[in-house]
Amino acid sequence: MIRLNKWIMALVLALIFVSGAAFAYAAPGNGEGPGRGPGGGGPHGGMMGGGEVTEVGDDSLTIENRDGESITVNVSDDTVIYIVESGEEGSLDDIDVGDHIQAHGPRNDDNAIDADHIALMPDGDRVSGRVTAVDNDTITVENRDGTITINVSDDTVFRSRDETLSLDDVTEGTFIDAYGDLDDDELDADLVLMAPGPQDGPPPQDDGQGPPPHDDGQGPPSGPRPNRNP
Repeated sequence: MIRLNKWIMALVLALIFVSGAAFAYAAPGNGEGPGRGPGGGGPHGGMMGGGEVTEVGDDSLTIENRDGESITVNVSDDTVIYIVESGEEGSLDDIDVGDHIQAHGPRNDDNAIDADHIALMPDGDRVSGRVTAVDNDTITVENRDGTITINVSDDTVFRSRDETLSLDDVTEGTFIDAYGDLDDDELDADLVLMAPGPQDGPPPQDDGQGPPPHDDGQGPPSGPRPNRNP
C-alpha cells in the first residue's frame, strides 16, 4: 500500500472528524452506534454521505444511510480511498458489503456522490469527545450526552494523520475518535484518532453520538457551521 501524502491524510481525517459519523456512533457493532451514523456536510464545500455498504460495483458503491436511504457513490481513478484502521491508502477492492464508509464529493444530476475521498471505517463501535482527563490506562471524554471512559491497553493504536503516537500524546482538550467495544459508558479501544489542527472550540455538530436529527446524509443543515479544523 502507498502511504497517503500528509495533505491528503489531513483532509480525510478532517472528513472523519467533521462528519457526524465517521462518519459520529446505534447498537454496538452495527456501525450505527455512538459516533457511527452517516454524516452531513463535509470540509471544503463538498457533500458527505455515509452508511453501510450494500453493493460493490466495478466503479461505484451503494450505501444505506441511517434513514434507510440508498445512495450511490461513484468511484473514479482520482478517488482517494483511506483505510482508517491502518492509516494507508487502499482501493475499491478493500471495501466489502457490510463495511461502513464515509464519502466526500459533489452530488451529480442523478443525486449520486462523485467521490473524491472515501474513508473505510474500522469495525466496532465509535466514541467521540473532548478529553477531560487522562490516567494510566483510561481516557475520559465528554460530549453533549455525557461522560464516557475509554479503556486503553498496550495493543491500542494511537494516531494523528500519518503519525503513530501514544497515550502520552493525549492531553486534556484534545478531540478524539476511539474505536472498539462499547459497553454502557465504557469503550475498550483498539484505535484512537486524534484530530489534526487546532483544538479550539467544540467540533461542529458532533457530539460523538451521531449526527443531529435533521441530518439526512445529503449535506449540511442550513445556517452557519463553526469551523474547527481545515
